[in-house]
Amino acid sequence: MVNKVSDSILRYIKRFIRFAQRFVQDPRLASDDLAKYLFLKLPGSLQLRLRTLFRPGVQSQTGIPSSPSSKPQDLVADITSQFCVPETFVRRYREQGHGPIDWSSSNWKEFFEHLPPLQKITVPYAMSTVIRGRTMLSLLESQAHLRKKNRYLDVGTGYGGFLRAAKEAGFKEVMGIELQQDLVDLASANVYGLPGAQVLKEDFLTGDFSGIQGFDLITCNDVIEHVDDPRLAIRKMCGLMNEGGCISFEVPNKDAIEFVRADGHFLIFGITQLPKDQAAEYYAAYTGAQQSVYFFEMGEMYELDWYFKELRENGVSAFVADTHSIGAIEDVPNLMKDLRQVYKEWQAETKPKLDVALAQRITSSVDTYIQDLERDFSNLTDHPSKIRFKNKYLRAFWTIIATRD
Repeated sequence: MVNKVSDSILRYIKRFIRFAQRFVQDPRLASDDLAKYLFLKLPGSLQLRLRTLFRPGVQSQTGIPSSPSSKPQDLVADITSQFCVPETFVRRYREQGHGPIDWSSSNWKEFFEHLPPLQKITVPYAMSTVIRGRTMLSLLESQAHLRKKNRYLDVGTGYGGFLRAAKEAGFKEVMGIELQQDLVDLASANVYGLPGAQVLKEDFLTGDFSGIQGFDLITCNDVIEHVDDPRLAIRKMCGLMNEGGCISFEVPNKDAIEFVRADGHFLIFGITQLPKDQAAEYYAAYTGAQQSVYFFEMGEMYELDWYFKELRENGVSAFVADTHSIGAIEDVPNLMKDLRQVYKEWQAETKPKLDVALAQRITSSVDTYIQDLERDFSNLTDHPSKIRFKNKYLRAFWTIIATRD
């Protein structure tokens, strides 16, 4: 979370430029890595539906849940019908641009088929915002963590779909906090006309929210790893939660096998295994950018136990939900084989271009990671050890649920 809107916008512009540069070098690899990152953020049910896009011989490649309903009269109505977002949201998204998109199609299927490769991922991701919100709420409902539905807060609300889903689920008052103006506009369009729904344009770290405390549910997705002071962010969220309330975080797992292969923010091999200062040095050497860019965009990446400790110190207990799995235990040998292959390619192609000392630090960190992975895999003897292994290596993102009883 940053203090200035211009800084926030600059961060997204720089991220797009990095992807564009990577795309020019290797379009297939860059697109695949980005697609995997965004794809893993979708709920499992939507992932299953989208998998048909990549199966050879499948004729229906719509990119959305199929619907038996009659065909809407225009594209906006079709998207509204398929994704359960309001027309105000779709129209605002269209007005903002979001890349070279042709909106002249009469229905979603034709529209999707003509999207550029990157937009084939980003547009369905944006339009599925309410579906993802419903999935999150369904998860919390199924585990009996929504005891009251009076007030809901979404920190870093993005497209605002979680707010709309919460209103659908029966929350009386929903509030989103977002720093970036274009996302504030989209989130506001998503909840337009819903009583008891509002979106605040604020910096959560620096803003004073003491007057709005008392939430039964707080969510924070893909935000905590970017903030300068995650301890403060956690403390403020815990302070805003009611007794008997719930906080749900989604945090990228730095030790997930897929993210060691290529992290979700920069698509760089092994960078998640380095502390922040060394990661910034590696980032600068790999991309040619200044280390300050990395420091601007990223906070420190922590292990799962760190989040548990911070939450306990703020009077709440936490666990990890069974979400965002990248494979089963039986898939680990193949995942390790793929990781070693990427590591071998990195040693041949990238390592010689790096400073010797930096290359050695990366090599040492990755070697230690692989040794730990192999040791932990060989020591899977009971159910608790398998749960710990899966949480450490086989979840791309942690869904951390914290409650105060």
